[in-house]
Amino acid sequence: MPNFGDWMHSTFGPGWFGGINFGDWVRLLARERFAVPPKYWPRAAFTTFLSVLTSGIQTVEDGIYRPKLRNLPIEPPLFILGHPRSGTTHLHNLVSLDERWGHPTMFEVNFPQSFMLAERVASWILQLTMPSTRPMDNMSVGADSPQEDEWAQIVLTQTSPYIGWSFPHSIDRYQKYWTFNDATPAERKNWQQKLLWFCKKVQWTHQRPLVLKSPAHTCRVRWLLPVFPQAKFVHVHRHPYEVFRSTQRLWQKIRPFCQFQEPTDLDRDDERILTCYREMHRQYFADRDLIPKGHLCEVRYEDLERSPLETMERVYDELSLPGFAAFRVKLAEYLEKNAGYQKNRHQPLPPELVARINTECRQSFDEWGYRREEPVSPAQPAAAGFEAGGLPAAA
Repeated sequence: MPNFGDWMHSTFGPGWFGGINFGDWVRLLARERFAVPPKYWPRAAFTTFLSVLTSGIQTVEDGIYRPKLRNLPIEPPLFILGHPRSGTTHLHNLVSLDERWGHPTMFEVNFPQSFMLAERVASWILQLTMPSTRPMDNMSVGADSPQEDEWAQIVLTQTSPYIGWSFPHSIDRYQKYWTFNDATPAERKNWQQKLLWFCKKVQWTHQRPLVLKSPAHTCRVRWLLPVFPQAKFVHVHRHPYEVFRSTQRLWQKIRPFCQFQEPTDLDRDDERILTCYREMHRQYFADRDLIPKGHLCEVRYEDLERSPLETMERVYDELSLPGFAAFRVKLAEYLEKNAGYQKNRHQPLPPELVARINTECRQSFDEWGYRREEPVSPAQPAAAGFEAGGLPAAA
């Protein structure tokens, strides 16, 4: 049964934009020609109210902390890469159990411009408008849960592909921000500077090096390395069929969380998902040799599911991360506690989509040795698939 938070979220929840400042919010709406239908006026009005508060708090926070953080050296972060629904959230949660790492929290990524002051007095606002679970996989969430830094970049830069889910009339305009290859040099520089600034704030707050997770970073390695030259990376991949089925569900479930417009071309979702998958991995395969030797580890989600302790130990070994023996005890306790997580059930893919995936994702099939299936005719239905992973959550 939905709770009060679920109702508040569905009616007033600002989606990605709870922590945007007033000037950026108005500029974003102007870019979208203020095309917000009456159904979403309560959400837009609440977002506007929050943006005014954020602007005031940001002014004070910048005055206090910007001089202190301007020359703060950033410790090399650990980036978790992987296509959406490949297991990045699960891996992020596991690494975040290691207390030697800091991580951006749900509150920090939602209020990146003001969290250093606002969290002390305003965390109740996020709790009030948050759903009780994530929409795509029913995983519990809280204001202090590890969360992906892409959310912060939505607020800080307004250059993220995720904005296309909020303003679907312009969804194709935002697709260039997956790779940033077609973004302007000014947009790329602004994105790099804002990411570095956010990382400095989070590192200052937690007083530890950071583990950062954003599926979009998978195709941005060439833009991350100039900012974080000593960073380490762990990439998690998963069978393309499972990724596609789960990403379909993600797109269906994420829109009610964040949209300010009604989509008009849902029939193009599959094409966009396949294009994103192909281009993300094409870019990743082109860029991974730029990563210094010993700074990249690739893991199969299927191995992380079957043998999580052994897989995590390999990650630590390949990246020369110290202290796994001590961390193993806490990791084992977490895995035992969450062993009963229920997977989502997916319908089998139609044969035409199997054929398209075989073609569009062929580089991933070949690189990682995943088995291709022959398209199954309607007279021979395949068994329904499950959301891979016995633990929260394959995101």
